[in-house]
Amino acid sequence: MSLLALSVVACTSPAVESRGGPLLVSRLTQVPAEIDTGQPLVANLPAESDSANRTGTLFGPYFDGQQRRQVWVRREAGAQFTELLVSELDGGVWVDRVLVGGITNPDRPAIHPDGTSVAFIAGLTGLASVWTMPFGGAADPVQQTNVGLHAVKRAPGARVVDFVPPPVDDSLQFHGDMLQWNGPDGVLSVRWR
Repeated sequence: MSLLALSVVACTSPAVESRGGPLLVSRLTQVPAEIDTGQPLVANLPAESDSANRTGTLFGPYFDGQQRRQVWVRREAGAQFTELLVSELDGGVWVDRVLVGGITNPDRPAIHPDGTSVAFIAGLTGLASVWTMPFGGAADPVQQTNVGLHAVKRAPGARVVDFVPPPVDDSLQFHGDMLQWNGPDGVLSVRWR
């Protein structure tokens, strides 16, 4: 039997440094049972690792202002990737459907108070970024942060200039035309429409 161990690596970017510090990235690794210290390694994982190898509902549900629409992220048993689901109350019954799935691997969703739009984090371009799309799925997701940064050539391991870090917790929220969340060094925001 092996256990999961958590290591924390400091990464920096000019954008993060200008706000006063490094971005901490958690990485889960397997620890052979013979190295087991007897301490509970998994019980105290930070919020950013709470979806690692878990199944079921990982984030949410989060409701619109009328409590008639909701969004959440789940991973089904045996699935490699997560799914972003939306539900709408119809005649007293919640009707669910997958809005985004597969390699998009959505995470940390939010729903606009009027229920018309959802936001989520995904690393589809290779960088964890904030994305938005209509609740009904009538249009493809739109990348709101780190647009075009995946195409910038850099040496392996080099900093990504102008990288905007994703939320460090479940704080992603719509505020009118802005999306706001807790970054590693304070509140971040982006105009989304």
